Amino acid sequence: MTNTSVFRIYTCLLLMLLIHTTTFTQCIEGNCINGIGTFKYPSGAKYSGNFENNKIHGKGTLYFGNGDVYFGYWINNYRDGTGKYIFATGDVYKGEFKKSKFEGKGMMNYADGKVYDGQWRDNLPSGAGKYLYVNGEKYEGNLKNGKRHGQGQMVYQDGSIYEG
Repeated sequence: MTNTSVFRIYTCLLLMLLIHTTTFTQCIEGNCINGIGTFKYPSGAKYSGNFENNKIHGKGTLYFGNGDVYFGYWINNYRDGTGKYIFATGDVYKGEFKKSKFEGKGMMNYADGKVYDGQWRDNLPSGAGKYLYVNGEKYEGNLKNGKRHGQGQMVYQDGSIYEG
């Protein structure tokens, strides 16, 4: 095989790769390298907002292919800072994010009417927080990995209180 043949094969393969990549993921508007733009993903997701060094960075909105939506801040392609995540199921989280996880202070309004307001860690209620239930009951106290843990107070529908 000659050098010319190898070069032609290499060029064809590179061209096919570029065509394949740009067919499915692409900047469809603006400047998706350093500026404000809109980027479309193979999953059907679409991001509109700030870019820095070819990464999502700053303020923007991501529309997921499954119907979820995130509005808020980004650092190097991660949801990071304050934001609002609306699930296709109807649940809505508003609060702090770190490396795309619920992390820090936040509030989740669940589609069933339940509300949690407090600390989060690794996408789960952890630390001090309050649950308000649809039936009027409420819990205020500590949580760990999404479950009541340690000291807290539960006020039941009939007005009785459990502390412990």
